[in-house]
Amino acid sequence: MKLSALLSVILATKMYLVAAQTVDNSTSTPSPCNEQCEDFDQYCEISTGMCRGPSYDGECFNPATGAFQDGCD
Repeated sequence: MKLSALLSVILATKMYLVAAQTVDNSTSTPSPCNEQCEDFDQYCEISTGMCRGPSYDGECFNPATGAFQDGCD
C-alpha cells in the first residue's frame, strides 16, 4: 500500500514537471507579431509574421487563432 502511494506521488510529480517544461518552452519563443500594424484594417498573421488586410470580400481575421478565415462569424 505504501509502495503504491509512493509510486503515485512520483508519477504525479514527473507529470507535473513535464507539463511545466512544455508550457515554459512554448511561451519562451518570441512572437513575430508583437508590434501594431500601421493601418487600422490590417492584422498580423502568426503564421507569416506579416501585417496584411483581407485578401477578398468575406475574409476576416480571427484573433483567437491569429489567422484569416472565410466568413466573419
